Amino acid sequence: MGTISTHIHASTKEFVEGIRKSLEKMAGGLKAEALFLEPVAIEDVIADMDSGGIEKSVLLPLDLRTTGYGYVPNDHIADLVRQFPDRFIGFACVDPHMGSEAINELERSVKELGLRGLGEMDGTKQDFCPSDRQFYPLYEKCVELGIPVVFHGGNSPGYPIEKANPVYVDQVAYDFPDLTICIAHLGWPWHDLAAAIAWNRPNVYLDCNAIRFKYVSQGVMTLINTALQDKILFSHDYPVVGAKRMMREFEELPLSSEVKRKIREENPRRFLGI
Repeated sequence: MGTISTHIHASTKEFVEGIRKSLEKMAGGLKAEALFLEPVAIEDVIADMDSGGIEKSVLLPLDLRTTGYGYVPNDHIADLVRQFPDRFIGFACVDPHMGSEAINELERSVKELGLRGLGEMDGTKQDFCPSDRQFYPLYEKCVELGIPVVFHGGNSPGYPIEKANPVYVDQVAYDFPDLTICIAHLGWPWHDLAAAIAWNRPNVYLDCNAIRFKYVSQGVMTLINTALQDKILFSHDYPVVGAKRMMREFEELPLSSEVKRKIREENPRRFLGI
């Protein structure tokens, strides 16, 4: 088995231009030069994966139409997967405010486009609270389709972060025990809360996308090495955090070799159902 990164946004021209307004807002929040504003060829994304020894990555689009920040079509993600089926797994994203239209688009994306999950659902950029019951039919469709869902967790430069508090995802996980869920970015800065949720809920995973582990509390690191060793998913965030650097920092962690292997290989496969 090889390493799977469960969460990247391929910064192709279609991706960058599709949500440029959102990317510019995030760049302003970072108050620094933003590498993700410049599009790259998909071959460059693959080269970056190779530099970190990553076999496959999960591509996540964004649908921000209600908030006016654009969207990346699910068809674009499906096209990238068709071009490089050995390197990518595609997820769909829908705008939760679009009701039945969103549910129909999710079903089309899975049944016709071959996409294998829902995400990234982002309370900050999409301006929705995941536990609001008006969105529950979308989660019911995920259960029906047998697909996992990724929720953005925690900080999002340029946006208010309250709706990305993992506590809202905890309510969804409780109400939908058959729905496989990932809280992205370890829920940072609520990483202790996210860890508790993953510990309590059998259906909840955490990914480490774009997280510098030196900022993670010792208590969470201890849990990752013990009780949560089957619940953590390796991921990176090209081009903000390249695969090589992410893998180097990951390998430097005080985790057992067996736990590291689970995070890179076994856990992603279980989460994705492969």
